[in-house]
Amino acid sequence: MTSIPSVLPAPAVAAPAPTPFTLRLMLGLVGILVAALSAGLNDRVTSTAMPDIRGMLAVGSDEGSWFDTVFALGEVMGMVVAPWLAVTFSMRKFSMVASVILALAGAAAVFIRDPAIFLLCRLVQGVAGGLLIPILMAAALRFLPPNIKLYGLAAYALTATFGPNVATPLTAFWTDVVGWQFVFLQVIPLCAAAVALIFYGIPQDPLRLERLKTIDWRGVLLAWGIAACLVVGIEQGERFDWFESPGITTLLVLPLLLVPLFILNELHHPLPLIRPQLLLRRNFAFGVLMLSGFLVIGLAGSLVPSLYLSEVKGYRPQELASMAAMLAVPTLIFLPATSFLLSFQWLDGRYLIVAGLLVLMACFYQASLITSDWNRDNFMMLPLAQSAGQCLIVVPLLMIATSVIAPPEGPFGSATINTVRALIAPIASGLIEAFVTFREHFHSNVLLDRVGATRFLLTSPMEHGETTSSRIGALSAQQSLSLSEIAESASQQAVVMSVADTFLMLIGVAAMLLFLVLLLPQRTYPPFLPKR
Repeated sequence: MTSIPSVLPAPAVAAPAPTPFTLRLMLGLVGILVAALSAGLNDRVTSTAMPDIRGMLAVGSDEGSWFDTVFALGEVMGMVVAPWLAVTFSMRKFSMVASVILALAGAAAVFIRDPAIFLLCRLVQGVAGGLLIPILMAAALRFLPPNIKLYGLAAYALTATFGPNVATPLTAFWTDVVGWQFVFLQVIPLCAAAVALIFYGIPQDPLRLERLKTIDWRGVLLAWGIAACLVVGIEQGERFDWFESPGITTLLVLPLLLVPLFILNELHHPLPLIRPQLLLRRNFAFGVLMLSGFLVIGLAGSLVPSLYLSEVKGYRPQELASMAAMLAVPTLIFLPATSFLLSFQWLDGRYLIVAGLLVLMACFYQASLITSDWNRDNFMMLPLAQSAGQCLIVVPLLMIATSVIAPPEGPFGSATINTVRALIAPIASGLIEAFVTFREHFHSNVLLDRVGATRFLLTSPMEHGETTSSRIGALSAQQSLSLSEIAESASQQAVVMSVADTFLMLIGVAAMLLFLVLLLPQRTYPPFLPKR
């Protein structure tokens, strides 16, 4: 496939000399993969264990919500600047330093008892994790030869599929079996192994400190400002009643001004953080849009069943571990299998994305039939099907998006994709929770209104010919319940109905993504074939 040229001339970034792919280099890439996975695990495991952490710090849920907010903000801040800094300080040194910072922050978090200092520690953890994850894609685009690049993209996909979903069983193991301290300490051996492998296997590029003289400070400040507005606005919106709060309204409206300024700055800066003109390439634009939608349906597919089981059935995280494992572990098979399928020239990656979306739509439809009698066993087959559907989407999605990115453009492509990914995660989580809450309140009001009408009917004067026994016989089920029992039953049923509505909404999102697949991307061939 012929790539569409960029609008502006390539920036003055010399492409590193090609590096022969050897066992030593492969071990170095494994080290970067371990570092990226440890960053993802640190994110999701600490977030899942946050109720226990808040209890240890004697902080309420409202104040403690800032621990997750600042972590998400730090992650976006790190992802924006990571590829630029990796070029400046060399991928090898940069990755090792970021891994050490992540390990030290994890070790420090165990001993902190002051909420304000812990908040700062969470910010450092988020920044360190955000610095590591984009390097994996940049390394895959730079170092992997064409014949195995698809498997490198599958390895990157592990950070979006395997890592987040294995967090629940890991959290249950650390908090219930070993000790809550290992929620933070788990990253230390992983980061130590990553540093050793990176030191051994990744080649040392020359430092390019002259780039610091032309650092894109305006771009950094604008990007961080956009991230702060969106992450804080979405994460704290539910707590402050969304647009009823002037502060939340300002935070959510301000990016409408900042985003155009950021794009304009990046278009004219000699060493930008990202290259917005890459979005003029159809396949790359498709990749960014599709990734955004994929993260929404992927996150909701695991979040919503857990919400139902915890609120209606009273399940604890350790009881949900088997479901999360059913979603995470099969990706270790499905991802390389999808890469193998894509290596055949006759198979169009767009067909696999369509197949994956159809699988997810079928899963969501089945889940939308939920009743209050469902328990964990009713969901056990859905994670397996979801895992297959997600893998059928994410690998061809990455192949299509990166097919128009030349190796020297890898840092810019990685920065764009990973910044979008980091922003979408908290935004999607906040919007999904807001949608579930909105529908739950709607159904709760409708159900309680009906109960109130029934109670009024029981106490109103009888019409001519009506007997007390006939009226009570028609309404005996509700007559026999106390007001508290009726309210509890209505509340549970409202949760069930809101969960069903959410799955129906996800079918709509998947349908829009299906339309996007049919409209935007061009045919992409395996990387080892000549460009067409």
